[in-house]
Amino acid sequence: IEPEYGDILVLESLHGTSEPIETLDESIRILWKTLKKAIKKRKTVIIPVFALDRSAGFISLLNKIMDSGLWLNCYIDSPLAEKELMTYIGSYNDGDSAWFNYKVDKYPFRLDRFKIIENYASHMIAAKYHGANVFLTSSCMGYGGRVLDYFEQHIQDDDSIFIFPGFLPDKCPSKVLHEAQHGSMVELNGRRYIKHCE
Repeated sequence: IEPEYGDILVLESLHGTSEPIETLDESIRILWKTLKKAIKKRKTVIIPVFALDRSAGFISLLNKIMDSGLWLNCYIDSPLAEKELMTYIGSYNDGDSAWFNYKVDKYPFRLDRFKIIENYASHMIAAKYHGANVFLTSSCMGYGGRVLDYFEQHIQDDDSIFIFPGFLPDKCPSKVLHEAQHGSMVELNGRRYIKHCE
């Protein structure tokens, strides 16, 4: 059967207009160094991810980092990410995943190393935690979701680090925070903060 060709091909790509700043391996090295520094200085790390797909990839990545010997006290604080992760784990355990090399990635989604925050009351307590903790939450762009409570508790804290592992469009709350100077006032979602976090 001869393939059919169209006259026009339209592709949607959220990241298509930007050149990557660094390679994936370089990004992982930066993340590893940041986490190591945070643990040494007992800083809180908040990583707002896209709940669908990006969270599962990040859990796999954090497992690899812990496999390398860097112990992390990790929390998953996103109900949608948790539900999606269960789908990934089911597919992987059934041997249907084409994402991983089974000889290398034996347990890419190990959850025994993570504490899952299951309800909103527990989330509100966890958002106030300080110290050497790593929180995966949502949403990355900062328009809504549980990250708003982390903004409230950690933007003005010198011992907190926000890592945004995804594309941030101009003027979204997370990009405004990312680009603000230390000690400056930032307004996010109608609230004002003095930025002391990294």
